[in-house]
Amino acid sequence: MNKRRYSRAGLALILALLLLPVACVFAAGPNPAAAVGAANPVVLSASIPSGLPSGNAVSISDEAGLSDAALPETVIEVSTVDELLNAIGPDRVICLADGEYNLTKARSYGQSVNSSCWYWEGGYEGYQLRIFGVSNLYLLGSGSARCSIVTEPRYSNVLCFADCDSLGLRGLSVGHTPEQGYCSGGVLDLAGCMDVIIDACDLYGCGTVGISATNCRGLTAVGTVIHDCTYGALEAYSCRNFRFLGGSIINCGISKDPENSDGWTGFELIHADNCSFVAIVNTVITGNVVQTLFSSSASVGFHVLGCEICDNTVGLFEEGRDDAGGYYSYSYGSVFSVRGAEIWYGGNSFFGNRVKADFIYAEGASAAAPVVSLDGIVLDRPAIEAMQREAYPTDRLDELDPSFPDTGADAFFGSPDAAPAVFNEIHVTTADEFLAAISDYTVIHLDTDLLDLSTASDYGGFGGSRYYWADNYDGPGLVISGVSGLSIVGQGKDRTVIQAVPRYSDVLYFDSCHDVSISDLTAGHEKQEPGSCSGDVLEFLSCDQVTVANCGLFGCGVNGIVADSCSDFAVFNTEIYDCSWHGAQLYSCSDFRFERCSIHDCASNDIYLSDCRDTLWNGANLYNGSNPV
Repeated sequence: MNKRRYSRAGLALILALLLLPVACVFAAGPNPAAAVGAANPVVLSASIPSGLPSGNAVSISDEAGLSDAALPETVIEVSTVDELLNAIGPDRVICLADGEYNLTKARSYGQSVNSSCWYWEGGYEGYQLRIFGVSNLYLLGSGSARCSIVTEPRYSNVLCFADCDSLGLRGLSVGHTPEQGYCSGGVLDLAGCMDVIIDACDLYGCGTVGISATNCRGLTAVGTVIHDCTYGALEAYSCRNFRFLGGSIINCGISKDPENSDGWTGFELIHADNCSFVAIVNTVITGNVVQTLFSSSASVGFHVLGCEICDNTVGLFEEGRDDAGGYYSYSYGSVFSVRGAEIWYGGNSFFGNRVKADFIYAEGASAAAPVVSLDGIVLDRPAIEAMQREAYPTDRLDELDPSFPDTGADAFFGSPDAAPAVFNEIHVTTADEFLAAISDYTVIHLDTDLLDLSTASDYGGFGGSRYYWADNYDGPGLVISGVSGLSIVGQGKDRTVIQAVPRYSDVLYFDSCHDVSISDLTAGHEKQEPGSCSGDVLEFLSCDQVTVANCGLFGCGVNGIVADSCSDFAVFNTEIYDCSWHGAQLYSCSDFRFERCSIHDCASNDIYLSDCRDTLWNGANLYNGSNPV
């Protein structure tokens, strides 16, 4: 492994040599490549002009604004999987020589490593590589036909990134090694990442999903192929500004398992849940066998533009005779499944598709106009099938998303200085009053001994502007989303209880919220209900400036507090008890402190941390892993 510092002109030269012949392939499984061994060093020549060449039909520099000046000056050349792992860190470009980089063959595989930014995360049948807390890291190959990163365990993701920003992958093939059977691990898994570029890559099955993103801001895939994944291609949860441009999605949802020779394993091909601005643009979508092509749940700004959608099988229809000789039939799935805001659809061709279920399924506010043109015209099946494909100019995408011109967290959360000086105070006694009061810069006083969320009149419906009901296994769960400056205040820990009845739902779930306070109350699942839970008491995703004070959090919730990608979080004088797992679990979090709290009578009286920094219990540092308290 050679590590050296180049000038930007020298870096541009390396990129030109490495990336000029990039091409994507469409074959199922990884691309054939020679075994990785010693590689000749890259020959530098100052005569080659600066500039970042295009890796595929669409250039990363054209679409995502990546310039030579934006890349780190440190360049590390690697030719083996161990060199690749040793090179991982911030502020660098890692250039991979041609060949296959099998993570499972690394000398450190499954072991503890002395690294502050990556480790092996244990899975059902093996380990997956997890890179966290890294800024300005770029992995560059010479083309997906020649350079691949693979893993062998079928239940592990190939590459996991958590809490990273300014991340780039280019000219790489990424997937699981060829082996018959199902996967439960995906290809790329990203959580809490910002400004990510995936350019001219080949992402393939048996991975369940090509790209899975949770709580990411500014994720762009350009000229990338996703194929032969068993569940679907793209899934995004609580993301802002997710773009898939000029790529292909091919043959997903087709099983290679001989026990399921009908090939039915696909679910949603493209799914967005509680996202803002998702754009699938100028992409070929063909040969997929799935329940649903486009699924949008509680998301706004979902766009499908300039795509060719052909020769897919969508939905499932079954009919026959039951044991008594009676005829039965049923179907499920749809081309469009829309819960909440509409899907914007234009310039797409739709032909040769076999639709075996509903063409459009809509629920909630979208029911009147689930699929609309950019001009606001409601589209039905004949209009969609008659539409001609017309490429959409991607430099105009920002015009479609005026609410989020900046993908950074500050732009989403806003500045604390912008908060009004006076908060609105509301006193409530019923679940309906509580839900109606959820709003920015509001103090909600719970003037009741018991607030049973299942008594709400819209329980399980679409919800409101700042909350919705999550569809869980045994009943709806409340999700409070995108709110700033909300305080929920009870009459006292021993006097006010917030209760959830479904065992698979969290009692209160906060998604992408800023400046939230919960105090002077008790929360938990209905004690009289028998059985175990898989829901937590309080859960937070992508939240900051959160305070939990003078509360009681009880089981059967799995955990008292769960937080993912949160920061600036304080828990004071709070009792967590009778939970069936941990007192608290934190993932990719920073600046957490627990003071004067107690955790008792839980399965593990501890706080479990993963990829966390600056976490304190009564002033003492907590570390990644289990921390008995």
